[in-house]
Amino acid sequence: MKKQLFPSLDLTDTIVTVDAIACELKNTDLIVSKGGHYVLAPKKNNKFIHEQVSSRIQQTKGQLSCSEDIDFGSGRIETRTCYVENKLGLYDDLGSWKHLKSIIIVDSKREVSGKVSYKTRYYLSDLTLRADEFNKLIRNIGA
Repeated sequence: MKKQLFPSLDLTDTIVTVDAIACELKNTDLIVSKGGHYVLAPKKNNKFIHEQVSSRIQQTKGQLSCSEDIDFGSGRIETRTCYVENKLGLYDDLGSWKHLKSIIIVDSKREVSGKVSYKTRYYLSDLTLRADEFNKLIRNIGA
């Protein structure tokens, strides 16, 4: 008899956020089996997933729904533009992720004391939210 991981864990209506180290299929299955949802951040240590997501979504992001949010505070201006991809058929390395419904990209532009920096982050989720909803969610979790 196979022992069940975390038998009493209830994640109902919980969104679990995970950075690159735990961005694995088995973790998504566990989260969903416990009633939760996930927003995961694949990075370069998830080589195949990161490469496929980053190259494919960069090619199509002009056709995706997007939302821009501008935040002022602490001497900085940050502009975050969020894009959401729900057509996942062309992402071969994610074919076994049976719960995956959205790939999200967030482009950030940060201005501090006249210096500008840019950063792009990618996320995988079993949620189907609008770009403005993902943008707010990701900002609120500090990811």
